[in-house]
Amino acid sequence: MKNRNNLIQIIFSLILISNFATAQTAYDALRFSSTEAGGTARTMSIGGAIGALGGDFATVSSNPAGLATFRKSEFTITPGYLKVNTKSKLTSSYTTNNEILDKGSSFGLSNIGLVISKKPSNKKWSNVNFAVGTNCIANYKTVQFYDGKSRGSITDKFVEQANANITDPYFVDLAFDANALILDTVQNLYVNDFDKIKNDLLKKNQTISTKGSINDLSFSLAGNYKEKWLLGVSVGVPILSFTENKTYKETNDGLATPFNSLTFDEYLNTNGVGINLKLGVIYKLNKMFRFGAALHTPTAYSLQDNYSKKLTYSYLGSTGQNISSTASSPDGNYEYHLNTPWKAQGSIGAVFGKSGFISAEVEYLDYSSSNFTFANTDSEKQYERDVNNEITNSYKGAINIKVGAEYAVDIFRIRGGYALYGSPFANSTSGARTIISGGIGLRGDVMFLDLGYQYSLNSDGYIPYTTGSSVQQFVERKFTKSNIVATIGFKF
Repeated sequence: MKNRNNLIQIIFSLILISNFATAQTAYDALRFSSTEAGGTARTMSIGGAIGALGGDFATVSSNPAGLATFRKSEFTITPGYLKVNTKSKLTSSYTTNNEILDKGSSFGLSNIGLVISKKPSNKKWSNVNFAVGTNCIANYKTVQFYDGKSRGSITDKFVEQANANITDPYFVDLAFDANALILDTVQNLYVNDFDKIKNDLLKKNQTISTKGSINDLSFSLAGNYKEKWLLGVSVGVPILSFTENKTYKETNDGLATPFNSLTFDEYLNTNGVGINLKLGVIYKLNKMFRFGAALHTPTAYSLQDNYSKKLTYSYLGSTGQNISSTASSPDGNYEYHLNTPWKAQGSIGAVFGKSGFISAEVEYLDYSSSNFTFANTDSEKQYERDVNNEITNSYKGAINIKVGAEYAVDIFRIRGGYALYGSPFANSTSGARTIISGGIGLRGDVMFLDLGYQYSLNSDGYIPYTTGSSVQQFVERKFTKSNIVATIGFKF
C-alpha cells in the first residue's frame, strides 16, 4: 500500500505541473528512455544477455564489440507477433469497480540487418566487420479499458481552470464551447452540473489505445585484435513513432442532475529521430571465459507532436429537452528535443566448446538525468525548468539484470533467459519489469532459423485527470506481453 501511495503521489506531481495544451511530461521522458533487448530471436531468447558473446546482429544495439566475432558475412530478417493483455481498475476512494481485461495484438519487423566480414592484411587483426540494419528496442502497442463509479468529474477540472481565468483551446475552452460550464451569477463563479451532488458516485470509463515503436538504425564497425580484444563502435539513429488515442466518458446513471453524458476524445502522435554513440569491448580471458563492457551516450531526440481534442456534452435543458454540443480543438503541432540517460553495461560469458554457453549482463542508467529542451519563450522555458526538475525529483537510477543460456546438440539449439528491469521511480518499487524468454534454433553452414518467445510482466498507475481540490482518480494497470519472433539468416 505504501508503494502504491508513493506512486500515486509521483504520477500526480508529474501531471499537475502541466498547464500547456500538449505539455510534455516527465512520464513522456520515461516512456522514450525505457528500452528492452530486441532484434533477433536468439538475443531475445536469452533475455538480451548478449554483451560478452556477440555473434548475433542484435549485439550492435547492446555491445558493438560483439560484431567482431562474425567470421562470415550475414543477412538476417526477423518478423514478429506481439500480443498484449492489460488489466485496468479504477481504484480511487469511494469507488465501485471491477478489474477489466483488454487485449491487443500486432505484427511487425523486429530486425533486419547486414554484416560484412573482411579479413585485413594486418595479421594482428583476425577480422574487421561492418554492419548496418535495425533492431526494434521498444514497442508501444497496448489496448486499455476501465469502467466503474467514483466521486468527481472531469468537469471539476474545467471549473478550476475557468475560475482561474486560464484559457486553453485544447481543454477549458472546449468546455465553454460545449456548454459544460455554468456561470453562478450570485457568486460570479463558474460551476458544473455536479455542484450539488459532489459526494455521489459518477459512472465513468475510458478506452486508451497506443501503438508505435523505436527502431534502432545502426551503423557499426568492429575488429578482432589477436583473438584477445574485440573492439566495436556503433552510431545509432533511433527512429521513434508513438500514437495514442483516448476516449473518456461520463454517464448519468440515476443521479439528480441535468447532466446526461460527456465524451472527451484526445489524439496524440509523436514522431522523431535521434542519434547516439555506443562503444564496446570484449576481452577473451581464455577459450571459456570472456568479459564485455559497453557505454551508450544519451540519445539526442528531435521530436514533433501532432494533436487534437474533442468534447461532446449532453444535458437536459430548462424545458426538459435533450441538448448536445460538440467542440473541437484546432489541429496542433509542437517541436522539441529530448535527451535520454547515459547507459553503462558489464557482461560475462562462459562458452563450453560446441556444447553451448551461459551469460549474464548488468546495465545501469539514471532515469532522473533525462531532460527536455523547448522553445525560447519565457513561458516555455519556465515549463522546461519545471518538468526537468520533476524528472530529477521523481526518477532514479535503475539496474537491469539479464541472464541467458544456450545448449547445442549438433545443429540444434535450445535457449532460455530471464531479465529484470529495475523500477525507475524514486521512493517506489512500482514500474519494475520482468521478462522470461526461451527459444530454439537450427544452425547450418549457409542458413539458420531461430524461434524466440518472450513473456513480460509489469504494472504502473495512471491518472485520467487531476484537480487541485476534488477526489483524484487513479487507475491501476497490469500489462502482460507475449512476443513471438522468427529470425531467418543467411551466411555468405
